Amino acid sequence: MLLSLLVLQTGETFAASDLYTGLTLIDPVQETRIPDAYVLVTNGRIAAVGVGAQPIAHRGVRRHDFSGRYALPGFIDAQ
Repeated sequence: MLLSLLVLQTGETFAASDLYTGLTLIDPVQETRIPDAYVLVTNGRIAAVGVGAQPIAHRGVRRHDFSGRYALPGFIDAQ
């Protein structure tokens, strides 16, 4: 209850986000692997994908080190 009061008083709300870093992206169209990439997922949807400098994450973002793992972002549309 205290948390909800703080949100109402400050007017700030933050989306649930996860930042996956260090992974290798697979691009099936270009048939390439992109090492040391990141994927930012906000509210269950991919918000950003890239390599190099990661997006500035808001307060409360959950960070996950996915070094040595692979990802195919957007491969499955579950909607």
